Amino acid sequence: MTHLSLNRRWRPRTFSEVTRQEHVTRTLSNAVTQGRIAQAYLFGGRRGTGKTTMARLLAMCLNCQAHPAPTAEPCGECEACAATVAGANPDVIELDAASNRGIDEIRALQENVHLAPMSGRFKVYIIDEAHQMTKDAYNAFLKTLEEPPPHVVFVLATTEPEKIIPTVRSRCQRFEFRPVPEPDIARRLKTVAAAEGIEAPPELLSLIARKADGSLRDALGLLEQCVAFAGERPTVEDFLAVTGGVDLDSLRRLAGFVREGKAAEAIALVDELIRSGREAGAVCSGLVGYLRDVFLTGLRLAEKGQAAARDGEAGGAGPEPDPELAADVAGWETERLVGIMDTLARAEGEMKYSPQPRLALEVALLGLCLRAAGTPRELAGGARPATPSAARPATPSAARPATPSAPCPATPSAPCPATPSAAPAGPPDDGRTGPAGPAAASSTGPPTTVPATLPPGPVEPPSGTSGDRGNTVKGSGDINLGWVRDNWDGLLDRIRRKSVFARAFLLKARPAALTGDVLTLSFDTQFHKEQMEEEKNRRVFEEALFETTGVKFRVQCRLETGGPTQPARGEEPAVPGARAGAAAGRDPAQAPRPAGPAARPGGGDRATVGREPSSEGSEAIRSALSIFGGRVLDDRDGAGQS
Repeated sequence: MTHLSLNRRWRPRTFSEVTRQEHVTRTLSNAVTQGRIAQAYLFGGRRGTGKTTMARLLAMCLNCQAHPAPTAEPCGECEACAATVAGANPDVIELDAASNRGIDEIRALQENVHLAPMSGRFKVYIIDEAHQMTKDAYNAFLKTLEEPPPHVVFVLATTEPEKIIPTVRSRCQRFEFRPVPEPDIARRLKTVAAAEGIEAPPELLSLIARKADGSLRDALGLLEQCVAFAGERPTVEDFLAVTGGVDLDSLRRLAGFVREGKAAEAIALVDELIRSGREAGAVCSGLVGYLRDVFLTGLRLAEKGQAAARDGEAGGAGPEPDPELAADVAGWETERLVGIMDTLARAEGEMKYSPQPRLALEVALLGLCLRAAGTPRELAGGARPATPSAARPATPSAARPATPSAPCPATPSAPCPATPSAAPAGPPDDGRTGPAGPAAASSTGPPTTVPATLPPGPVEPPSGTSGDRGNTVKGSGDINLGWVRDNWDGLLDRIRRKSVFARAFLLKARPAALTGDVLTLSFDTQFHKEQMEEEKNRRVFEEALFETTGVKFRVQCRLETGGPTQPARGEEPAVPGARAGAAAGRDPAQAPRPAGPAARPGGGDRATVGREPSSEGSEAIRSALSIFGGRVLDDRDGAGQS
């Protein structure tokens, strides 16, 4: 076969023809001119950036017969240069380390390096993919690499220089070959296409340059592939057909569906593209590339506008952006565009290792569409959570049955104001209260106000309830200390759903004061106070207050040194006349408590825990039991079982 591929026919013959890599070409050119040629070079970098080509150029510079000494400008026409270009120069030995990687091959090389060059001045050994040599082979090669004969130059080329052992790297002059920028690849393709008689539009050359990803060899191969597919006039459609890419119109439609939150249309378009032969990875990478172009176009337009405003009309000079992309910029918000690109980029990385890449793409697109439909003005990375009042509307007061009025303890003959209750209709399920109504009130004496269990959503604070009415806070309603006390049990139930430990510590707390937005809790034990002062427990209580009232409170804790305490859940309320003990003229708060373990309750009474001083172990057990009010709690339904 006489045909040579484009990348072989268009290999540079001089340093000036090399695309970019100026840091390498200038250093080697000066070294040859000044006679500072090293005994070993290490060329590292990604594929297609010119490592082997540069090694051959160095060999041509050292052995060009048109000059009496090594030169930085080889002629490319003499016998030595032509043989080097064709790969037939006996003084330029190219070895593939993938197949010559063992110690035996290195021993053979050590025997041959002492032989003089056949026709040139130097023998140049080019070892490609040098990182694949074994460690033993490298150790055997160290002495020869450091002190070769004066007529020998080694060039090690590799895509993974970090895999070469440090003792070898330290004996070489190391050069890192950088990826070729897209504009330089496009210019090189334009030169090659013009010389080969290929009519390629600029859009096609730009797509090829992007697809090549910094590799000039890959770009020339793609151009030749398009010519083989479509002839001397390849188009963008031919390139997409060859590479399996997605056209710009489809990408623009898909991006529009994501922006507008149209999940069904986006998934249908992805299905259409995959059915037409496109891969899910190509769809994702194409969409990311399109959004990146829109983002960069927006930045360029913004910079041009700022320069024009600062320096006048001349300040806006520069290359004009693509008009179609400039029109697409107007429909996007910068922050949202960045968020979508970040999500799709992470999805693209997951697709490479996923057994179902299409599913990974569709899940990412669905998430973006749903977030866009829910919060069109928010960043695509996540929606702002709705406030409790917006998420769960308050239950109308007419739908909540009110608790019947009961006489006030201080003035039995005068009725108290009616108190709206959030408790659901029906008898209580915890056994703490008896039947409601006037008959119950007359049989049991003046009862206390029964705290209602709060519903899941915010509760509209009542305008008049029993207890302390001072220190009113203006929020979603009038919140005062009496309302907090009346709804204390409901608050504890809400807190239990967040943290059972925070609720346990609050069982020994009593709302003591409400000043401004500061709610003070009083504790009768140091342990419970210190636990509630911890950030995680205090934050749970403050969040529950905010969800219930719509007002942000700050909570403070203090230790109660004397006086009555708020009864914990499950304990006897310290109210005169509440139980049979009160009927007998005895205050239940002063009744003796059992000193031993809590007895199993009988009838309607609850078990309590003694507080008399005892040994250290007994005190620890009683302290642990007191956290839960001396009861065994069943969290499955939120009700305490004793």
